[in-house]
Amino acid sequence: MLSTGGIVIQDNKVLMLKTYRNRWVLPKGHIEAGETFSRAALREVFEETGVVAKIDYRIGWLEFYFFSRGRLVNKKVLWYKMHPVGGELKPLKKEGFVDIDYLTLEQVNSFRLHKGEREMIRKVLKD
Repeated sequence: MLSTGGIVIQDNKVLMLKTYRNRWVLPKGHIEAGETFSRAALREVFEETGVVAKIDYRIGWLEFYFFSRGRLVNKKVLWYKMHPVGGELKPLKKEGFVDIDYLTLEQVNSFRLHKGEREMIRKVLKD
């Protein structure tokens, strides 16, 4: 399964979404037919967060496995570093997001996150 997403940075903080399961996640999602990875990443960030962003650079791939409906799923996500240029913070409720905020690295480190996502965030915030 291929996906793409954005690590949106403003004032040395990262944009994250809180799920109804009380987990903080980065905005990411599927690629639609005929869509480039970068276009999909920008669309997913906007749809899930309400933020209009611009890509600064491609960070790279993150691969992980998880169980969904009793089967093991292999997911690969292509990440981009972005910065906001417009819009307003608005979590996509129909996707299960209940809150949204720009968080410091210290805050991010206090949450249970996928190790790879945490490393991507640390790398971007240190650039």
